Amino acid sequence: MKKILVSLSTVTTVVVLCAVSVLSISCCSDKVDPYRRLTKGDQDNMDSLSYMLGLNNGIGMKYQYGNVLPLDIESIGNGFNDAALGKKVRRGNDGGYDEAVETLESYFSQKANERYMNLMQKRAEMDSVRLANGDSTVVKYGPADEMFENDDERQSVSYAFGYELGHGMRDNANISIQTYWFTKGMTEGWEIDPENPDSEDVLLQANDYLRRYFTEIRSEELKEQSEKWLAEVEKKCGVKKTESGLLYRIDKKGDKNVKATDDNFTVYVRYEGSCANGYVFDSSYKRVEELKKQIAKVEKDETLSDEEKERRLTMLNQRLTESENVELRLDGVIKGWTEGLKLVGKGGKITLWIPAELAYGESGTPNPFNPLSGIGPNEALRFDVELVDVKQPEQLEQVED
Repeated sequence: MKKILVSLSTVTTVVVLCAVSVLSISCCSDKVDPYRRLTKGDQDNMDSLSYMLGLNNGIGMKYQYGNVLPLDIESIGNGFNDAALGKKVRRGNDGGYDEAVETLESYFSQKANERYMNLMQKRAEMDSVRLANGDSTVVKYGPADEMFENDDERQSVSYAFGYELGHGMRDNANISIQTYWFTKGMTEGWEIDPENPDSEDVLLQANDYLRRYFTEIRSEELKEQSEKWLAEVEKKCGVKKTESGLLYRIDKKGDKNVKATDDNFTVYVRYEGSCANGYVFDSSYKRVEELKKQIAKVEKDETLSDEEKERRLTMLNQRLTESENVELRLDGVIKGWTEGLKLVGKGGKITLWIPAELAYGESGTPNPFNPLSGIGPNEALRFDVELVDVKQPEQLEQVED
């Protein structure tokens, strides 16, 4: 049973300047809502993938926490749905992700550990007494009510647990999920007893379905979706196509006298990469935003020594400098970038739609820790790129000298 569970868990944790008229601008504004891949779904039309992912998640939670924490699965589901569908947190004033994280950190880093140690000591004493009286029966302990002060705390922690899960999926899952079916599967998975032999068939079926989807079905789905998406993009105003199949639109020409003309040129860029469904898999803008938040947090942290604060700020500011203008050699990036960034000059902006064969091909960029994220097999990509600067190898050598 443990082998099945481990195997199962590994399968799952721009306005465009095209014309001056309003109509023209409208026809070129093609940014996709990055969260449209998460929908409530139809309870009368089962979505097997969402259900199986939820089932797997519920089983995983039960296996990890079920013998100690009496989490409230309904509150977990409510939190998940609120976060995944972009609703406000149900507790607190402004709420949201930060509040959920604060709730979880407060509980797991402070309260839960002490209560768990007391619980284990209590159970060990009970076992010792039983053995001393000649009773060698192995007692299977279940969730302990004393892990929470009261039911309000239990529901609050459970809701935050679900909210963090939904927020993570909303931001990081490159896959369409119906929250109704995910929550239903998660609830039923939580109710399964991993030690019950009768539940083994359910686990095997879920394991087999998810394995087949991520190793076989998804590749064909993405190939078909990408071809359809690129065909639609090619019809849009201002979009051109190269012989290789690369689609591009020059949103700002930049300096035509300062352009990359060879693969050994180095470019300095700001960019965002996304998929057909709007999923943003990489963004220098987001990294800069996050680093600025981290810097502000460290600057306000009065618990740090001056030496430690200086060390952290030096490291973060260095990363910020690197992220504000990302340095890349054109012979060290995907083919779509190597070709596309020669089409615009310094200070220019370009949008690239890159077929899988000019990007990451049949393999994609799988995340071994979370197959829901990353770039899928046969997946076409979009990049919005600002070309901040261009340098020839000789220019870089002069700077080094």
